Amino acid sequence: MLRLLNFWILLIAFLNSNIQVYGVKVIRILLIVVGLILTEKVGNRLISGLMGRIPGTWHERRIKTLRGVIQNLLRYALYFVGAIMILSELNVDTRSILAGVGIIGLAAGIGAQNLVRDVVTGFFILFEDQFAVGDYVNIAGVTGTVEDMGLRVTKVREATGDLHIISNGEIKQVVRLHTPRDDE
Repeated sequence: MLRLLNFWILLIAFLNSNIQVYGVKVIRILLIVVGLILTEKVGNRLISGLMGRIPGTWHERRIKTLRGVIQNLLRYALYFVGAIMILSELNVDTRSILAGVGIIGLAAGIGAQNLVRDVVTGFFILFEDQFAVGDYVNIAGVTGTVEDMGLRVTKVREATGDLHIISNGEIKQVVRLHTPRDDE
């Protein structure tokens, strides 16, 4: 009977000490998550507010594209920082994770050069307002109407109805062609 009583006393003492230690960790993790959510909401509002102040010459589609890209970058950066902070709270050594992410990032950067080139070129096409949806253009040897633009690809429909999907990295020169409706 005395052994059973000692067992319960030791178990209660063990649970009390662990509840205090893990309770503090859970509260810290919850604070990290709440802080990240609030940071994302404030960041998204700031991004939307700043994008709303872009001069009227920009097309709404370009503004939406840029807003979405910047908000996604913010979200992924916050996810990464939050994951590292939570792992640190759980006493996981994050130095090796950060080193591994750096190596993986380098390998992905080397392997995804064309993707990065397409996205960077697409960003500058949108930023410099080189052409817009509905423009009649000659791009990469294709003449037609721009049907859709994104950061990675541009879609141009020829008069024959053929749709060409052109990687933005392939666009070296853009010619905006004159159409009779431009005179109207």
